[in-house]
Amino acid sequence: MTSDDLTRDELLDLLVEEAAEVIQAIQKIKRFGFDHFEPGYGVNHEKLALEIGDVLGIVDALEPHISTSHMQFSRHHKIRKVLEWKKIVAERQKNA
Repeated sequence: MTSDDLTRDELLDLLVEEAAEVIQAIQKIKRFGFDHFEPGYGVNHEKLALEIGDVLGIVDALEPHISTSHMQFSRHHKIRKVLEWKKIVAERQKNA
């Protein structure tokens, strides 16, 4: 069985589930710490890495269904956009 055996809707459902698991892993890091170990769960940052890997696997499987050029553009510009907004917010706070 390959990702070709999954419908677009099934892949989207999986992406939602995996994105939620990334959120959960991040919340555990924020609550208990980046390097915290929990028996039966593991080390928080390692669990986050696994969950991000799951998301990336689903994204790879979705490539035939979505615009990869849009995805690549956004991927390469996201941090730059965040830094620009961070600078704008800091200037606004400074001038308030």
